[in-house]
Amino acid sequence: KLIRGDDDGSIYLLSIYKSTVDFTFCLYDPASCNRIRTSLSHAALHKWLSDEARLVHNTNDSRSSRCPRYRDHPSLALLLPGRQGDLVEWLSTRLSVKTTPDTGHRRVLFQFEIDQEKAERLACRIQSVVRKLAARARARTMIREHFEKVFDRESGAYYYVNSKTGACQWTKPILLGDDELDFPKDQWRRIVSEEGGRSGKPNVYYHNPATGQLSWLSEEEAARMLQRRVRERQATDITGPKLDFATVASAVKFINDAERAFAEQPDRLSHKVNYAMVCHCLKFDYDQAKQQYEEAIQRCPSHPVIGRAYAILLLAMPRPTSHEGGVERNNVTQKALDLFREAEIGDPTARMFRLAIQNCFLWAVVVHPRNPLALLNSALLQQYVLKDPGRADKLYRRALAMSMNGPNAAIVRQNYEIFQALRY
Repeated sequence: KLIRGDDDGSIYLLSIYKSTVDFTFCLYDPASCNRIRTSLSHAALHKWLSDEARLVHNTNDSRSSRCPRYRDHPSLALLLPGRQGDLVEWLSTRLSVKTTPDTGHRRVLFQFEIDQEKAERLACRIQSVVRKLAARARARTMIREHFEKVFDRESGAYYYVNSKTGACQWTKPILLGDDELDFPKDQWRRIVSEEGGRSGKPNVYYHNPATGQLSWLSEEEAARMLQRRVRERQATDITGPKLDFATVASAVKFINDAERAFAEQPDRLSHKVNYAMVCHCLKFDYDQAKQQYEEAIQRCPSHPVIGRAYAILLLAMPRPTSHEGGVERNNVTQKALDLFREAEIGDPTARMFRLAIQNCFLWAVVVHPRNPLALLNSALLQQYVLKDPGRADKLYRRALAMSMNGPNAAIVRQNYEIFQALRY
């Protein structure tokens, strides 16, 4: 039988020899007088025909699980006796001559061998693609482990840093492709500079890659500094501006002189008033302070300093809380308000009261910052004398917090309720 080669179109004379174990195929090339031989065992032929029959069977009825039979499939029927001519025709149409590109050697291949080689080449190509994808994934994973994005505050853009080498670049690593690195976490990192300072020791600073900020302080150090600033601000809201050395020395001298002068000359009006304010604001001896204020106000009823100080004492002293004591409580409150009103007429700017404010009322809050009576006196001062309701409210709230369930809670709460009623 004559067949044509697949590569160059050469004509070959095909001869088939059958033995008890195999078929031998001999192709003769008249042009070159060369012969090409191959063989196919009966078992291999049977498997080839069975595989092709099974493929046709599964395609026609995928739900059937019956094994293919000779009579049902033409390819298997070729093995029946009397079908040798059909088998030779079937084999000759599935025989090809291929030339190996590398060596130029010609081979005789059956169709199932060609299909196997195609499947192997396809498998190799798929494996190559899978390996490339896996290698690319590993490379991107390594890049993600070694590179990170860092924000630059000056340009408003991100740059890329190699954490292993420290190298920086504006362009994204090429192997990332269309992927992008994750945005950096908003956290501070400790960095040790290789360049030392004047002491020769490495410089340590802190960097936030998400914001691009730099700081010489750690988060803990910055938190402590912030807490200190907040406490200073809170203290300023309560005691006013930070006291300098001269103010502290003046307050201490005033207190010592007031006690010494009263001990030497207790009947002198100035000594009596100064000592009363020390007992009132710093010693919290309200009985002694009230006695001295009353004696002083009898001698000088219209003095603004005595009137204001005595009025604050009247409001700060415990008053009746029962229903029967309501009239007495209102009388005391009205008396204090009258004293404030008279003092404001004689000293509208409270200039005469400045020394008492600095050396007694504000100094008491500095010395006793957690004492509710010191805070209450200062709150009354801010409310009625200095006319600063904002600072008075802060002092009242702090006094309430310091006197929680304590013996002074009632008087602080009473004054705060009056303050709120007058303010709102």
